[in-house]
Amino acid sequence: MTVATTSLTSEQRDARSKGIGGSDAAAAIGISPWKTPVQLWQEKLGLTEPANDDEFNERLFWGIRLEPIIAEVWAERMGWRIESAGEPFRDPELPFMVGNPDRLILDRPAGLEVKNSSEFMAARRAEHLNRWGEDGSDEIPLYYLTQAAHYMRVCDLPEWYFAVLIGGNELRTYRVERDEEQERTLIELESRFWECVERQIPPPMIELADVVRLYPRAEGQAIATPEIAELVATGKALRDEIKAAEKRLDRIKLELASFLGPKADLMPVGYDGRDPKAKPLATYRSSTVTRIDVKRLRVDDPSTAEAYSRTSTERRFLFK
Repeated sequence: MTVATTSLTSEQRDARSKGIGGSDAAAAIGISPWKTPVQLWQEKLGLTEPANDDEFNERLFWGIRLEPIIAEVWAERMGWRIESAGEPFRDPELPFMVGNPDRLILDRPAGLEVKNSSEFMAARRAEHLNRWGEDGSDEIPLYYLTQAAHYMRVCDLPEWYFAVLIGGNELRTYRVERDEEQERTLIELESRFWECVERQIPPPMIELADVVRLYPRAEGQAIATPEIAELVATGKALRDEIKAAEKRLDRIKLELASFLGPKADLMPVGYDGRDPKAKPLATYRSSTVTRIDVKRLRVDDPSTAEAYSRTSTERRFLFK
């Protein structure tokens, strides 16, 4: 199956490569759950290609296919006219800020983003800052709020709407207003990132994997400063605390599993079996897991094992 990876035109892709687009904003300021500033920086400089993750591409595929349908139904229900944005927008004062919004609303000075989201993203158990709130509210995931703030600046519009299909069967509307203080913060952070791109200096790393992305191969020695040596001592102490906590947790699991014996679910004190919605306190259920015996495959069919092997460069952090 050929999976669509983008709905942008070549002009839009070119504009995005020469600036920060709305969908880049969260990554540029370090709040994207999918991409770090270092990854985005490498893509902008052409050092790497955008990640080709099958699961992500599948979600993107359905988002692109459903976008016009969601937008059309939303506009009908709202009684408003909408249109595709067409040519990319570019901020006249900050030309590195570009935007390719999903739609513009013709009946009011506003734009529209169209999203296809899972039910989990609207559930109360989801992380608060990454959750869709009640229909009609302005409670949207923080990274999408950043996208809206970016577009309102670039398109010079006072409000932005989100048409969100939740779980494939519930269409919700969200509205956010332009916030000058939020916009100033966004501009400052995006400006810092774009300066890194222009000067070809990596942005600050926000996860351990960023170090490997920038420095995949390690050699030589670095002399610790007193501050770094103190960090090492703190790290060792935390490691020892974690190991002790893990041992204690294993003992607790063993005691609970022994209590369960052949039973799968541990129910609350006083549970009488009448409430079908009652949740267990813990579970120790049986499951069947199938794994490939790699060692045997390498002996029985080394050519197949070689064909499906993937070599990557890794670095392991160890306290000595």
